[in-house]
Parts: sequence; structure tokens; C-alpha cells
Amino acid sequence: MTQILRLNKKFYAKEALEAAAENFGHLFLIGIQEDGDQFVIHIKERNETLPNEDVGREFANHCLALMK
Repeated sequence: MTQILRLNKKFYAKEALEAAAENFGHLFLIGIQEDGDQFVIHIKERNETLPNEDVGREFANHCLALMK
């Protein structure tokens, strides 16, 4: 199932989103788009048996950690 995450551009750097997408890429297909003042992230598990209910929060937290 695909999760859609909307992140405000004021709080997240595109470079961090791209780095996080690469870090998560072995488990999830991740697409990044821009919509006005937001990034729209589409996250889909590569393996349907992978639990993904918390992946949106984990992805956002990982992005923030990369921006330190």
C-alpha cells in the first residue's frame, strides 16, 4: 500500500529528502514531488509483507536527523 506524506518546505531540505530516499530505497520505492510550499512523498514497500504503518514518521524523522 502506498503512503503519501506531505512535508513543509520550511522545515525539510530537499537534499535530506533525497538522501533519506536513498537510505530507505532497499526496502521502499520512494517518489518525491513538489506542490507549492510542500514536498509530497510517495512511499510504497518493495515487499508486500513488510509492515509500513510507521514508515512515514520514520522517514520524516530520518530526514530531520540528516539535516543536523
